[in-house]
Amino acid sequence: MRNFIIRRLMETSISIVIVSIIAFSLVQLVPGDPVLSLVGTETHEEEIQRLRKEMGFDKPLVVQYAHWVSKVAQGDFGMSLRYKERVNRLIAQSAP
Repeated sequence: MRNFIIRRLMETSISIVIVSIIAFSLVQLVPGDPVLSLVGTETHEEEIQRLRKEMGFDKPLVVQYAHWVSKVAQGDFGMSLRYKERVNRLIAQSAP
């Protein structure tokens, strides 16, 4: 019984890691620049670069993934690029 539980925990952990990598990859593969989606094309290049750095888009993908996983694990789903609001707030508004 103990071996069964350990095996299931291992399988679940691997599944969670795989799903998180797929979810992160899908977000990264969306065409366009997320910073430009937030601020628009009329913004000065210096401001765009500052926001990229502030949001962590200037870091390697592995670092971005680790940061993203830690935020998601804390319940922080970030900012919706479409609605320009916190995703947590959008989820709360949709919940009954």
